[in-house]
Amino acid sequence: ILVVGTKIYIVVHDFHNTGATFDNISYVIQYDMETNAQTQIGEAASGYITSDIGDGGIGFTCIGFHQGYLYAGICSIDGNNSTVAGIYRILPGVETSWTLDLDQSGGANGEVTLCLQSYKGLLYAGCTDYDAVAARMLVRSSAGVWSSSTTIGTGTAHNMWPTLTVFGDNLYATSLEVTAGSDVSRIHKFDGTTWSIVKTIETAADPKVGVATVVHNGVLYVLCKNFAKSGQVSYSANGTSWTDQTSGLTNLNVACAFGVLAT
Repeated sequence: ILVVGTKIYIVVHDFHNTGATFDNISYVIQYDMETNAQTQIGEAASGYITSDIGDGGIGFTCIGFHQGYLYAGICSIDGNNSTVAGIYRILPGVETSWTLDLDQSGGANGEVTLCLQSYKGLLYAGCTDYDAVAARMLVRSSAGVWSSSTTIGTGTAHNMWPTLTVFGDNLYATSLEVTAGSDVSRIHKFDGTTWSIVKTIETAADPKVGVATVVHNGVLYVLCKNFAKSGQVSYSANGTSWTDQTSGLTNLNVACAFGVLAT
């Protein structure tokens, strides 16, 4: 979910089955808070799932707004592989079709964009990779050229950058570094020049990972969870000193939403 002025942009995944086959349609909806109008943005990403509902298909992974354009990550998933992936853009209210901005297709395995954030005139994209390589944090230059800003992990699949958000004058990201032993989840800060680690969330075989962020009343909140459905909220008013809240955050679903909308 993304709020831009009086517009709310939402990624929708519509799953349904026809006989033995699970079909899905993924699309982006724009909701106008002033007029209550709901509009689909661009074409839908559609695909199919032939085994179980979590084992394939094609859809939007994230959205971000940058210099008037709406950007979206998209990928097709078959098992644990991404065969088609990329970042697309569209000018809402003007264009009706998505335009490919970065092709991330990688054959049997590949890179997938998990989050997008505009920061100081540039667009950043946090990624994961199904190959045993480092996960890249990408940056799009003012000329439209994508390159690596930094990386996390080496030699192991599923390293990732799940979230990006602007807090104060800095860009914050969460990460998961997969290792042969205990995995490590962290919160990072970028000041436009240098990336630094501001918090290690957890080091464990199944660590809680920052999966969603929100800024509210001058505080940055990071929702963290693991596959065992245990969670915590880490929050900070300055991006340096952090407090962890775990009370009531058990048995979290695999998919979760986290956000605050103030009007």
